Amino acid sequence: MRCLWLSAKLLGSSSMRRGRMTDLLIGPIIAMEAPWDGISAKVDPHREGTLPTMELLQLPYYVPPFTRFLAYTADVITAPRGLLSVVTMRSTWARLGLLCPPTVVDPGFIGNITLEVLNTSSYPILIRPTDKIFSLVWMPLIDIKTVYEGRYQGQTGLQLPRPLGN
Repeated sequence: MRCLWLSAKLLGSSSMRRGRMTDLLIGPIIAMEAPWDGISAKVDPHREGTLPTMELLQLPYYVPPFTRFLAYTADVITAPRGLLSVVTMRSTWARLGLLCPPTVVDPGFIGNITLEVLNTSSYPILIRPTDKIFSLVWMPLIDIKTVYEGRYQGQTGLQLPRPLGN
């Protein structure tokens, strides 16, 4: 497991760096959403008992068509003050049909990044452990006083959804 401390020095010397982007490796486990049976309660993000059931799967794995899953970065990220980052899908994987909503990594965040991925193609796509499927795009901030102190701070590995609370 690599630990990435996003500083100008590290990003300038990283073999995974491409301009203002750093490639990220996918972790060895994904969480596949169980199919909805049409009977059970609908999801309420504020209530724990209604969150979707997820099955943990070891990579390599062929992701079925039109399937949503959670993945995480094999890399542990330490985002310093002064840098805002966004995780996106690398273009080759996107061209194959995988989509990942842009995910913001706030300054001060420490941990693995859990990401939602959707196979929008009509065929299964093989994902192997440590495939470089994500890119971390980083940019300097003007306000460097604000840092992340949220409920996912320090997360390790794949994190399933947590209720939003009040």
